[in-house]
Amino acid sequence: MVRNIELNGKRLSGEIRRLYNDPELRENMRTKAMGLGRPDAVKRIADIALSLISLERSREECLNSSE
Repeated sequence: MVRNIELNGKRLSGEIRRLYNDPELRENMRTKAMGLGRPDAVKRIADIALSLISLERSREECLNSSE
């Protein structure tokens, strides 16, 4: 990781070259990045959104039925 204060064109091009020339480093970075991700994130977000919609509809039905 490069801190913003250390980042300039020369440093960036050096890092890009280093990654380009080192497939093992790229693979290690890919493996670590995959460990941080959540493959089911989209489904989980959709499930939460649908649950919230369902709760809101139920709340509205309760409010409308009590009138």
